[in-house]
Parts: sequence; C-alpha cells; structure tokens
Amino acid sequence: MVGGRLERGHMDIIIPRNTSIPIDKKKIYPHNSISVDILVYQGESNKVKDNILLGKFKLCGLMLDSNGRSPLEVWFNIDANGILHVSAQELSTGQRKSISIAKT
Repeated sequence: MVGGRLERGHMDIIIPRNTSIPIDKKKIYPHNSISVDILVYQGESNKVKDNILLGKFKLCGLMLDSNGRSPLEVWFNIDANGILHVSAQELSTGQRKSISIAKT
C-alpha cells in the first residue's frame, strides 16, 4: 500500500496492495498552515508507526483563504516500471513540488 500521513499518527491509504500498475490517483486535502510536509509511506497498517517511510518533501510559502484554509491536491502515480511519483500542488497559488521513488 502507498499512503500519506494524516493527523494523530494515522495513514490515509491511497493505493491498496496488489493494485495493477500503471496507476494514477489524486486526492485533495485541506491545509491550514503556510507550510505542509508531504510524507509518503508503504505498509499494511493504518497506523504510521507500523509502516515504512519512503520519502518526504515540503511545500512552503502557502496562502490561506479568509477561513484560514486552502486546498492541496496530491497526485500519486506508479508507472509501468514500478517507480512511484508523488506531487503536490496548492490550488490557490499553483505552487508545486514532487518526488520520485524507485525500488532499491
């Protein structure tokens, strides 16, 4: 499984085990901070502590709306070669970062 860390030590499962590849998944998360850490995990458990951190990156200088929130769109793609590509874009500013993770 591939997932991202959520609040209170839980993982949001994005790509379940045994999913056929290539695969593209997208998820929108609200955020309420001027910076966001994107953490990518592999594992079977919904608990972060039971999984393996594959990679991480940070988006900084983000804008918030009048309610103190802004949407963040995160894409997960596993290509035909098994390489995981994760990118995140804040929708209000268009700021985007990404990471690619290959099997070792």
